[in-house]
Amino acid sequence: FYSGAQDTPEAKYAFIISVDGLRPDAIKEDSAPNLWNLIKNGSYTGYARTVNRPKTIPAHVALVTGLSYETHGVHTNKYTEDMGFVKHDTVFRIAKENGLSAAMVTGKKKLTFLADPKNLDFVDITDYEEDSTSVVKNGALSYIETAEPGIALIHFPEPDISGHATVWMSSQYMDAVSKVDAAVGEILKALNDKGIYAESVIFITSDHGGSGNTHGEGVPLSYDIPWLAAGHNIKSGFVIEDPVRIQDTAPTLLKALGLEHPEHMDGRVVEEIFIKD
Repeated sequence: FYSGAQDTPEAKYAFIISVDGLRPDAIKEDSAPNLWNLIKNGSYTGYARTVNRPKTIPAHVALVTGLSYETHGVHTNKYTEDMGFVKHDTVFRIAKENGLSAAMVTGKKKLTFLADPKNLDFVDITDYEEDSTSVVKNGALSYIETAEPGIALIHFPEPDISGHATVWMSSQYMDAVSKVDAAVGEILKALNDKGIYAESVIFITSDHGGSGNTHGEGVPLSYDIPWLAAGHNIKSGFVIEDPVRIQDTAPTLLKALGLEHPEHMDGRVVEEIFIKD
């Protein structure tokens, strides 16, 4: 993987890979070698925190808006078409305003809530497909190979699905983690094959953890999530010690692209991950 100082501090491309239901302690060298390698070659904490309602929609709204749960006020985890689209500013709109393309690939239809078509150039949404990891991976590869990438959210619904079907950290859950890890490896290879990995920054995180066969308020291990940044102008082998919250992703991503983040964002720029001149 590419690391080290670059000629310019700004990346040209940014990718958020959200792995639904991924607990930090599921990232092991044998079960997730690609994520493990990114951790060794990037900046990482296994103690980031998701929103106070650790569910998919509230967490992803925070992820793309830079707003805390208390500020964005989206409490529901169910989606109906009459909801329309998220009303708050997103990194997609800011990217478009600055001349970048924006894309979203997800395996849960409920995240249609984030997919305002006026802010996105490429949208691929499926819903709990049988082989959801391959479906999402193929959508992401199609985007990378055929489009001019800019900023993208790639959301894998596993291992959350397996956690609910069995229990978190079961063999089925860990198999799901391994499949997503292999898909991440293919996405990174596609970026490299296209010749844009060196100019890309990649963020990998989750919306929540889980315990037993569920997650949510009061459920142990729902709140800690992994948070990883790697690629252009990101420190290699750096352990993030200051607190990181899911809403910090949006302003940090904008910083990586050399863009100002709106003052209304609650999230902080995780400044310590960037290589200084």
